[in-house]
Amino acid sequence: PVPAEFAGKTNPFGPDAAADGAKIFEVNCAPCHGPQGHGDGPAGAALDPEPKKLSEFVPTVSDDFLFWRINTGKPGTSMAPWAGILTEDQIWQVISFLHTLK
Repeated sequence: PVPAEFAGKTNPFGPDAAADGAKIFEVNCAPCHGPQGHGDGPAGAALDPEPKKLSEFVPTVSDDFLFWRINTGKPGTSMAPWAGILTEDQIWQVISFLHTLK
């Protein structure tokens, strides 16, 4: 479950933020998750566990979950916390982009 401090957070941006999110994703996320979020980025090949296939995962979770995971990372994996590296607005823009992945 999403921790209380993140539960219910909503994306202040609409689909129009996906273009900005794509640029942020390309630099910070695609090396592991791949350009289309298929978990096939060049850096991801060496990771255990392998990066999530975001194109399949994102439709199954809420935006507050995505914000929490991007912000705090996931212990026991290579998913690092992005808080302090990306602003909250940048994280939300990335989430807008994630919704475009197929």
